[in-house]
Amino acid sequence: MLKVGDRVPMELGGEAEVTQLLGQGGQGAVYRASYRGRDHALKMYFPNKIKDPVMFRENLQRLCEDGSNDPSFLMPQMLTEQTAEGFGYLMELIPPGYVPFTDILNARVKFSGLYSVVNAAIHITSAFRALHNSGRSYQDLNDGGFFIRPTDGSVLICDCDNIAPYGEHLGIAGKPGYMAPEIVRGEKAPDKLTDRWSLA
Repeated sequence: MLKVGDRVPMELGGEAEVTQLLGQGGQGAVYRASYRGRDHALKMYFPNKIKDPVMFRENLQRLCEDGSNDPSFLMPQMLTEQTAEGFGYLMELIPPGYVPFTDILNARVKFSGLYSVVNAAIHITSAFRALHNSGRSYQDLNDGGFFIRPTDGSVLICDCDNIAPYGEHLGIAGKPGYMAPEIVRGEKAPDKLTDRWSLA
């Protein structure tokens, strides 16, 4: 784990300085970090939690270069160098006013009205249609991947590091309760159809 004040070298030069731990999960930890005068989110992976680190890093590089067809996706923007702590990438921070979708599901936060509910649904489905039309799938769609602004239904989609072209699988099957039955049974890898099952 990184500490406040640690510096992480970036692949394109310079260093990102860790200023705060934002959270951690099964694959790694996310920090607030300053890079060239701007605050970003820095996701660093635990080295022993990635099934195929070389393929995973190559896919991250492709995501940094290709970006997204929809601004709702918070895509990786720049890779770190490989360090003793592993590797990771910079992405945009979640702006103020957005809340985790889980807060809405658990009734800790409410939408401002029906307009916001419908708008959020439209944003989510439109974003995934654009992703699937680009020949890629999300592969780990679950309730933890969304931040929503309850005042108007604007949506941001995070955890975009598992997005991959059709036919490629990075080793993440999904979150229980959101995985398509054929993935649970081990019959196929995630794709756009299993994304749609998870979305439904």
